[in-house]
Amino acid sequence: MKVVVADDDEFVTALVAESLRAQGFAVATATSTEEAWSVVRAHEPHALVSDLSFGPNRSAAALLDRVHEAFPWVGLVVLTSHQAPTLAVPDSHLLPPGIVYLVKNQLTRMQDLRDAVLQAISGAVVEPPPPTEADIVLTQAQADTLRMLAEGASTRAIAERRGTNVRAAFATFFYIN
Repeated sequence: MKVVVADDDEFVTALVAESLRAQGFAVATATSTEEAWSVVRAHEPHALVSDLSFGPNRSAAALLDRVHEAFPWVGLVVLTSHQAPTLAVPDSHLLPPGIVYLVKNQLTRMQDLRDAVLQAISGAVVEPPPPTEADIVLTQAQADTLRMLAEGASTRAIAERRGTNVRAAFATFFYIN
């Protein structure tokens, strides 16, 4: 089976690719969303394993949507460091249904990655567990604000981007559930 691995971090790309090769997959790699699209078109893989955030204001959501539209049989796996898509990219609403979502620091075995690829290829839908009391549930505004803060934006810059005042932007931090 053929897999494309896309991540802006060359080390992560190499690590994931080698792990999948060791498990019998034929792997092609890309380090940008543009390159990933070209590789997918050229190789017509069974699956695409992609990071979600390719740096500030560089999202793979449109890539994943485009692959889903052009090649609906390609299984899609997101391998990211963010707990939720809304925390990773502002256009997470573009993500097509059926994506297998993995958080990098929660992988305990490389076999889990293989299983996710096979799940994505098969189209089997696995419902995520319901939120527990320990889970933080964020509104879209809260997720946007936290993402901008993680990118280094000041409270004033956040207020300007959100079209509000500094006081309202600051207050967003105190109303996270």
